[in-house]
Amino acid sequence: MSFDRLPIMPQLKREDEINRYPIRLQGPLLSSFAGHVFGELLTLHQQLVILTPSLKDAEKLAHDFEVLNPELAVFTLEPFDESPYSGLQVSPRIIHNRARFFWHALNHPGLFIIPMASAALKTFSPRILKEIAFSLQKGVEISASNLTQKLVKAGYLPSPIVEDPGTFSRRGDVLDIYTPTHSQPIRLEFFGDQIESVRPFDSETQRSVGELDKIEIGPARETLCFSQDLAEVKNRIKELCDDSGITKDLRDQINQPLTSGLLPNGIEFWNEAVYDKPGSVTEFFEPDIPTIWFGETECIRAFDAHLAKEKEKAKTRESTGIAVPPPDKIFYELDQLSWGPKKITWERLAVSEEGNPVVDLHLFDVSDFSTIVRASRESKKDFLQAATAKIQEYLAAAKQVLLFTGSPTQASRLSYLFETHGLMASVVNTSKDIKINDGAHRQSVIICTKYLNTSFHSAAE
Repeated sequence: MSFDRLPIMPQLKREDEINRYPIRLQGPLLSSFAGHVFGELLTLHQQLVILTPSLKDAEKLAHDFEVLNPELAVFTLEPFDESPYSGLQVSPRIIHNRARFFWHALNHPGLFIIPMASAALKTFSPRILKEIAFSLQKGVEISASNLTQKLVKAGYLPSPIVEDPGTFSRRGDVLDIYTPTHSQPIRLEFFGDQIESVRPFDSETQRSVGELDKIEIGPARETLCFSQDLAEVKNRIKELCDDSGITKDLRDQINQPLTSGLLPNGIEFWNEAVYDKPGSVTEFFEPDIPTIWFGETECIRAFDAHLAKEKEKAKTRESTGIAVPPPDKIFYELDQLSWGPKKITWERLAVSEEGNPVVDLHLFDVSDFSTIVRASRESKKDFLQAATAKIQEYLAAAKQVLLFTGSPTQASRLSYLFETHGLMASVVNTSKDIKINDGAHRQSVIICTKYLNTSFHSAAE
């Protein structure tokens, strides 16, 4: 196992006799240190799953991973922005992003970050996604009307003009689609029933930008009512309502729009009835994919707290006048989810390949550098003296200091301030330019112009 590709790998010791690679890292608990190790683990596994206590933690990790390793594909499964019992509409952007997550989880390598609130939700299954997904290519014969029917079954909504994800528009021999499988909407031009061209286009200018030979079309949402037998879906909704004490008047809020070919508000929380067997996010990953709990205790507490909060809100659902299933029909309990045998925690990261430990990671909280962050913004002497004293302490102990700033200007200012206090400073533009054991960097402060959520120092022997 080689760590040569990792730009920052502090205190790496190799013990060939037991094929063990311990890595001791010092820095903030939710920093990007683990990102380097995760990047290396992706050479052993095509995918990694990270569970986080909250969406905020997930977004911090995703940001840091993208800064430190721009080539790493990172996907975050956002929870819905509204409670099922709020009566408010779920954000279409989140619906699209969740569909995008599931598509890539089933089809592509990468790092998949899942907040615990997202893990709890009942969703569709990989089987449903595979049944609905299809591909199109230039020269294939399919009528535009048949294609629009397939798009409706896949959860796409008709629109006069395609600007938002999950929509499609047909104008004569031109059909536009905004699918989660592509970063830009796609324009199909037909000659009769034959697709003559496949072009991505800019949703703002509506102008084509290049040409493709083939595209993949995945579901636009998780809840695909019109992909199933609608009569059976409506019957399952009726049975669920009867079992849950939901009146006919409230039930009609769901079934009547479906009869008219419309998606009712809150349908995302009815997957228990839409599918004969709902799925979970865990089903989208192979059993041997490592699952990293970014603070196992915190994750479990966050999961339990989220369910408790929703159960409390559910007590008022009858008075809200909206049709919503009870919590056990919307959310899984934690013991109902199976994450596979390869379980990793950030407190101690140990991945086993054929019984041999591959990586051993320790993280330690360090808050000493808060003065450095302030010194990079304000040229106040007392801030800088405290910062330089701490840096000199680390350098004297043969440790290297790595700082991440928000801009080249900030990096240059900080470099100048350090050098006026007798500290050598090297400014680099990306984390890939950092070489821990390079003689030029050995006794200097390394300042990267990219921003991390927090700066850190590392021990390098």
